[in-house]
Amino acid sequence: TVLDCSVDISILNNTGEAFNESDNCDTNELNATYRDSTVVDATCGSARLLIRIWTLADACGNVERGEQRIELIDTIAPTFTVPVDITLDCITDISILGTTGDVTDESDNCDTTSLVATFRDSILVDSLCGSSLHVIRIWTLADACGNVEIGEQHISLIDTVPPVFTVPA
Repeated sequence: TVLDCSVDISILNNTGEAFNESDNCDTNELNATYRDSTVVDATCGSARLLIRIWTLADACGNVERGEQRIELIDTIAPTFTVPVDITLDCITDISILGTTGDVTDESDNCDTTSLVATFRDSILVDSLCGSSLHVIRIWTLADACGNVEIGEQHISLIDTVPPVFTVPA
């Protein structure tokens, strides 16, 4: 069985349950039990292999065992909130995230480590208006299993200050 790593494996509806328990002589109701052991063979993040050993015993002490392999993997991308689009004066230093905004609430369904979004900028120059720019900031957040979420923020830098000059005497 392959499941997402955020699934609660203690809920047998999620992982499957032993059924058709019976014995050739024992007419009492039989219920299989299990114990889990985790194989720490994670390829990434909290992905892991779980070995579930099922046991069924009759009243005479006869025991049958079976093994279930449950692979828990991370297939869901992390989430975050992109900063709002913003318009600033053309002389603003857009490398200061306190000014342009930073992503918030980075999280992942399986990865419990601290996630940090990164960005890259594409700059479009407005040739009609001197130093006016339009920046498309691409935010990226990846979890330990390589699942990636991407978001886009638009930053406009415009010239709002009139030029200055000195009039001759």
